[in-house]
Amino acid sequence: MGSLSARFPPIEASYKHYRGRWPEVAPLVNAFEEVVAAEGFDLLPLSARHAIRAGSYGPEHRDPFDRMLAAQAVVEGLILVSKDRWLSGMGAEVVWG
Repeated sequence: MGSLSARFPPIEASYKHYRGRWPEVAPLVNAFEEVVAAEGFDLLPLSARHAIRAGSYGPEHRDPFDRMLAAQAVVEGLILVSKDRWLSGMGAEVVWG
């Protein structure tokens, strides 16, 4: 298995971009799949198992985007590269590289 990109980051980037909170991601939002492919990543599809796991986290984990990222990592046995240490509180292995 090569490097993967979850499908949830483009949702979060798009959400923030179209609300004016992250204007600099417009090129990524408008061509996400092309950018991911050019960088040598594969997209990890969102499954029902991922969604069910994300829904199982307690109320202290309120960000739906973080919940989905952590759930995908836990279900698939993957490591997240993120500076957000809250993700490890949901059982995901997190490194910042």
